[in-house]
Amino acid sequence: MQNQISPELLRKTLNTFPPLDLQQTLLDLYFVRHNTVYTLLHRPTFMRLWNDKFYERDIWFAGTCLGVFALASKWSDDPRVLPSGAEKLPGKDLDWRRSGFHYCKALLGAS
Repeated sequence: MQNQISPELLRKTLNTFPPLDLQQTLLDLYFVRHNTVYTLLHRPTFMRLWNDKFYERDIWFAGTCLGVFALASKWSDDPRVLPSGAEKLPGKDLDWRRSGFHYCKALLGAS
């Protein structure tokens, strides 16, 4: 017997995805900066599934996308990768140490 994932869980997961323009930037950053050092995903296969919007039908692929967004956030300078209410460090810019953390939380179901 196969476990069924509720459509509500998939909908909740998709609601944690970044805006469309940031999604593409993070995917590019992931494959250029992270996947070249730690090759985990086959880019042509991943991008084929991405372009087919497989994440809208499969919770496991949606979770993989969240992991990609979280890892790629490390190299992004877009403040949208920061958790809402990100604070500034004393005498410095925004606290970038938590970039992508909200994608990790969503991936773990803690959002």
